[in-house]
Amino acid sequence: MEKDFNLRLPKGRVKKIIKNNEDIKLMNKNVDAYIGKAAELFLQDLALKAEKIAKYNKRRTINPEDICKILIFKKIK
Repeated sequence: MEKDFNLRLPKGRVKKIIKNNEDIKLMNKNVDAYIGKAAELFLQDLALKAEKIAKYNKRRTINPEDICKILIFKKIK
């Protein structure tokens, strides 16, 4: 079952990142599509939460500190 999720991330790059992990010896041929889609969804969620923080602080620009607040300090809903 070949899945193509219309990935925005390059499939080859996702594969390369997976293969760089020394703990992974073999992988199914469809794994890169699933991991790529999961990464896109994670980044999309991260960007939306960072946007909320920037708007709350009356800014239009997302700063690295906004990302840190999401990943480390706070849970934004």
